[in-house]
Amino acid sequence: FVPHAPGVVIEDDNVFNTFYGYGWDKNELTEPDTVIKDFIYDIIADGDEELGDWLYGYLAHLVQHPEVNPQMCIILCGGEGIGKDTFFVIMEALIGRDHAFSTSKLGDLLPEAGGFNSSLKNKLAVMFNETELKDGISYIEKLKEFITRTTNTINEKFVSVYSQTNRCRCVVNSNKSNPIPLQEGQRRFLQMKVSNKRKEKTEENTAYWDLLYSKIADIESFGNELLMVNNSAWSAKAFPTTDIMKRLAELNMKPTLKFMRDICDWNMNEWGKV
Repeated sequence: FVPHAPGVVIEDDNVFNTFYGYGWDKNELTEPDTVIKDFIYDIIADGDEELGDWLYGYLAHLVQHPEVNPQMCIILCGGEGIGKDTFFVIMEALIGRDHAFSTSKLGDLLPEAGGFNSSLKNKLAVMFNETELKDGISYIEKLKEFITRTTNTINEKFVSVYSQTNRCRCVVNSNKSNPIPLQEGQRRFLQMKVSNKRKEKTEENTAYWDLLYSKIADIESFGNELLMVNNSAWSAKAFPTTDIMKRLAELNMKPTLKFMRDICDWNMNEWGKV
């Protein structure tokens, strides 16, 4: 399984590649369409331009370098019906349905010893949907290991166990505000709150979603736009610290560290009065 961007040719007569492409072709882009890009900035990034730039670069990196695993996880938080799933729908459209998989159970892809996980075969992106806090805690170390591992062991029924290079990008969708406990300074999990500005079932919002999904169905234009992006400065670990990450880092800070920080802050404030 050797994925590659459209237009790239892998010439090796000794390799039978099980990657069959994205399902769309590289073409000359006539005029960029902003509908999908605007959705990423306005809804997924909730108007945060720096975060929107990083997410746009993330998708460009996915299209240009599917063979590279960024070794980090995107966590999308917010209520039902606001568009969290749509971000993964865009990823799935870009790389092809055969190379993406979503599930509500971590065990479907990360089973206990001896369990089957054929759904992980030939995957470039996986989504764990509606993960609750208790699941985040029980699977946190396993999820970290999955993000950073170099190979996946595939266990299919009636087939000998084999390994594939781990190229899976990980997305977690949750209705909870704290699906995975985060410590300050960690660079494996990017957590953000998705905007609910398009949740209400109005005529305007219905037209918005209809137009967006029509553009996703015809993903070739957006895919070619991403192929042309100069993404050399993008870095997987250089994502911005969102407001929700700052709040969660505060909540999950060890009491001793929080006490020492508060003492230091108090001393600085008192010293300033002298």
